[in-house]
Amino acid sequence: MRPLSADASSPPRLDVGNERLMCGMRAVPLRPKTFAVLRCLADHPGRLVTKEALVRAAWPGTAVSEGGLMVCIRELREALRDDARTPRYIETVHRRGYRLIGEIVVADEPDGGHEPHRRESSSPGLLVGRAAELECLGESLAHARRGEHRLVFVTGEAGIGKSALVEVFAAEARRHGGVVIGIGQCVEPYGVGEPYLPVLDALGRLCRQPDGRGLVERLARDAPTWLVQMPGLLETANRQVVQERVLGATLDRMLREFGQALLAVTASRTLILVLEDLHWSDQSTLDLLLWLARSSQPTRLMVIGTWRPAEISHVHTLHAELAVRTTCRELLLGFLSEPAVAAYVEARFPGRRIPAGLARSLRARTDGNPLFMVNVVDDWLGQGALAEVGDELLVRVSLGQLETAVPENLRTMIDRHVDRLAPDEQRVLEVASIAGVEFSAASVAAGLDEDVIGVEACCDRLSRRRHVLQADPEKIWPDGTVAGGYRFVHALYAEAISRRVTPGRRAHLHRRLGERQEAAWAGRAPEIAAELSMHFERGQDSRRAVVYRRHAAANALRRSAHVEAVDHLCRAVALLERLPPGRSRLRLELELRIALGTALMAVKGYGAAEVEANYLRAREVGEQLGTTTQLFPMLNGLRRVHLLRGELTAAHEFGQRCLSLAEAAAAPKLLVQAHCGLGVVLSFIGDFAGARRHAERGAELYDTRRHVFHAIGSADDPGVGSFSYAGLALWYLGYPDQAVERLQTAIRIAREQAHPFSMAYALVGAAWLHQYRREPQAVRDHAEAVMALSREHAFPLRHAQAVIMAGWALAASGNPTEAIAQIRRGLAAFKETGARVNQTYYLSLLATAHGEAGQRDHALGLLENALEIAGSSGERLWEAELHRLRGEFVLGDGTAQAVRSAEACFFRALDVARQQQARSLELRAAVSLSRLWRRRGQHRKTIRLLGPIFGSFTEGLDTPDLSDARKLLKAESDSIRR
Repeated sequence: MRPLSADASSPPRLDVGNERLMCGMRAVPLRPKTFAVLRCLADHPGRLVTKEALVRAAWPGTAVSEGGLMVCIRELREALRDDARTPRYIETVHRRGYRLIGEIVVADEPDGGHEPHRRESSSPGLLVGRAAELECLGESLAHARRGEHRLVFVTGEAGIGKSALVEVFAAEARRHGGVVIGIGQCVEPYGVGEPYLPVLDALGRLCRQPDGRGLVERLARDAPTWLVQMPGLLETANRQVVQERVLGATLDRMLREFGQALLAVTASRTLILVLEDLHWSDQSTLDLLLWLARSSQPTRLMVIGTWRPAEISHVHTLHAELAVRTTCRELLLGFLSEPAVAAYVEARFPGRRIPAGLARSLRARTDGNPLFMVNVVDDWLGQGALAEVGDELLVRVSLGQLETAVPENLRTMIDRHVDRLAPDEQRVLEVASIAGVEFSAASVAAGLDEDVIGVEACCDRLSRRRHVLQADPEKIWPDGTVAGGYRFVHALYAEAISRRVTPGRRAHLHRRLGERQEAAWAGRAPEIAAELSMHFERGQDSRRAVVYRRHAAANALRRSAHVEAVDHLCRAVALLERLPPGRSRLRLELELRIALGTALMAVKGYGAAEVEANYLRAREVGEQLGTTTQLFPMLNGLRRVHLLRGELTAAHEFGQRCLSLAEAAAAPKLLVQAHCGLGVVLSFIGDFAGARRHAERGAELYDTRRHVFHAIGSADDPGVGSFSYAGLALWYLGYPDQAVERLQTAIRIAREQAHPFSMAYALVGAAWLHQYRREPQAVRDHAEAVMALSREHAFPLRHAQAVIMAGWALAASGNPTEAIAQIRRGLAAFKETGARVNQTYYLSLLATAHGEAGQRDHALGLLENALEIAGSSGERLWEAELHRLRGEFVLGDGTAQAVRSAEACFFRALDVARQQQARSLELRAAVSLSRLWRRRGQHRKTIRLLGPIFGSFTEGLDTPDLSDARKLLKAESDSIRR
């Protein structure tokens, strides 16, 4: 190998295109491996490059000893006339690796063409002034290695160096070994984005690594609900098998599987999960992070998230949680100090004398923002205001002029840098900025209508400079397209460059990009629906944008991500205004509003104003279209709205119309829903025999193998509803054991369907039933299960109901003061959802708690309120019990007038219960009246009243109500015999 000429005055130049080292016009050829080592060092000027990294760069996929690397380093030192003891170019870091400390210019072409780019100038990764933050990250990793999972959030404004800090830390963690690192990227939101996007991105990258097959197999075994979201990792046959395994996947199941997969992945090494730009995150990812923050599961996991504080309005819940969790930490990056800026300048221009005051001027111009600093220095060099001459860095203007010699903001500076690029490079970058922060060369080629090979070559040239682009793993599309993958080095570059594209051309490019991806994904296009909907929406192709918003909502609902589904559907409805009027648009709107009603019910509650407005509009559309199957969902939705608001007459009318439509269509699926709906309404009206008849008819028609309602068109499963309300009606009618069997069936169906909203529905019904049966422990168990489920899935109505029921269990267990506060909290939350139905029942539970606390007047006031509501709304399911409870509290006064009033209340309770055929409530009223008569010594009268009612029961004889009746009858018989 021929050494460099000793009289070479210009710095060595790395000719990437010809893989050689240049000194002036003379070439110094290098062996391929030696060139690869120098290239890797030049990619990280001034920074430690580990031996492992150099070996991977020069011998990818090959096991090689350090001896081969040492030979390459020795050859480079010979070529550069460098001395290991007093190095000018390559510094040895003992036992760790090497560092390029001298100036080497990286050029894409041997002569002419573009101005060579100095690698040092593009390296915010010099990372000065962040030692304390690196130490904090190291401490958190130490905890994670011990099985104490940690979440660290690196925050700061754009360009402050968040990604650079994480990159350096990750490189250091890899050097020490024992870790696997997955990196996921949030993208600028299209609505609220694709559920779990950055997490799936990170998992996908890990699975695609050379040793990732084992992770794919582990996910297939332990976490199929996650693997199925990454269909590109599965063969067609395996994809179908996994999809069948995850039908009806719930958030609870996804979280459980995520935890199982974490345990497996971190059994032998620590997992570092890096999630970039969380200020653009979807809600489901934030919920997952909250779950991790609250988890007590010992896992060798470290999550590092980055975000911009100024853009975290939707991250406030997660942000607030950080302050109270020992497993979480926030690192807020500030601007660099003047000494840190000076250290940056020294590291960027190693070996050169730095003019006094330069660091002060640079900080004054940039406020110490690292990305801005890099670009400002680039601009100074490009204008000739700053120059490297020999061993000096010269300022060729006054420092005052230097501070004003650059644009006012970073985006303008990026524009100036792009202006200096060749025209073909500018065109490629402009289209790439429309494709996204990450993109495939195939997408850009489609936007330019050019050959992908030429675009790929251009992107490769740009990525080798690493100033604007960097290489990413290749992108493979389902149609077999394989092209290079790339990403902008910072989102600000993509944002600034995209502003250069005129609105008309931007729309054209979005449309072209969407069409190319749609064609590439063909039948699998719905899998990338969120991205396609964005392209077509911005490309003014509103029809396809609506279609893909609808697919994106369906994807979200399959993941139980109701918030994201609502956002996608609302955006789709808004887009309809751009379509020409007609039946086609009406059919699209109807389909969207059916789905939107389902998602809104889960997120807002059945009685919310938004739910009613959506269904009213849907009814208008359905009536214009005129078919039964299209009209039925809207009428059924309005039945739910009026029911939850306590407007029972209207709810009953809509229920009857639904049944008429279903019978006319002879459609079993509609009949199940219609009978279930009428059964529910009749229960609250107090027609328990009618409620049982309709609910059991719905249960009889229901077929779990054929009737899957909840996937998109129904908030809960009507089979679950039918069995639940059949059970509740059976209790009222005097069959307490059969009632339990029906509710157990409802819970089993909900569990088999793996549908969280239906499960919450069934568990609330079970809590009601066990409260009817006076079984506080069972009530508490079911209520706690509902609360956990509702917190995970954001079901405000179910959560409020469960809080009330758990409050009653507290009162029944001897803690009435705490119970009163809890029931009141639950009632307030219940009303916030717009719900009013069943208030009479809930107020009676609150009255009972006040009675247990000795607050008889409060209890009586609540019961009077409940009776007024019953009289005005027609809600009569608990009317008999309200009169009975009022009598019990009035009786506590002890006066003769109080006794007469109480007796009248008990007689009224008996009359109402008999009219409703509600034997369980009749029994309770009879027991209360019999106890009153027993005080008077009217034993035979008591037996004549209570005996026949008790004797009519054939089951549930060990329940508290029947046990009380039996004991009372025995006591009366004993009194007569005495």
